[in-house]
Amino acid sequence: MTEQEALIYFPNGRSGLDDEFAKKLFEIKQLLISRFPISKIYRSRIQRIKILQEAYESLGGLTTRTHFDGARIEFKINSIRLVVSEYAKVRNSSKLNLMQAFDVNDIELILIQFISVTIEYAEFWNVMNTRIEDVLIGKEPDPMEIIEAISEFESNGYQSFEDLVKLDSKNPLVKESKRLSLWLKLEGNGN
Repeated sequence: MTEQEALIYFPNGRSGLDDEFAKKLFEIKQLLISRFPISKIYRSRIQRIKILQEAYESLGGLTTRTHFDGARIEFKINSIRLVVSEYAKVRNSSKLNLMQAFDVNDIELILIQFISVTIEYAEFWNVMNTRIEDVLIGKEPDPMEIIEAISEFESNGYQSFEDLVKLDSKNPLVKESKRLSLWLKLEGNGN
């Protein structure tokens, strides 16, 4: 990218370049952490960051790579409570890593790993054989509603994901199962 092209993204040139790049990057990362992960959205934002970083570097800005541990989980237990808890830890860690990253390669790696972990997580929930309707993929349920539903689920003697089929279709856990099943289909078709 030429310096003239870079000025399209950073009209003030080198003046305040670091702050302007950090601000633009922060806005994109805020958008990414506030949404449920969808590969198509992640890919488009990564392309945007690549262009911004290229423009930033064309104007003399320097980015540094940071080593982030991979966001991997081995879900070994089919307990809804344990799987939800482990996923929440990884989600929070991934979001923290994302906010600390300032290089597009680091950001891309974090997002790819997070999508991979989310796929593993969603596969546990993919037990419903009913029609999926009235489900918004990108709208995550309130975590407290899920925790309360898990407590009620366990108080009824249930624990595994296979037991979800015994619940009413309006149950928050059933709705989450449907949402994640639909998301898996979207991810499978979108890649």
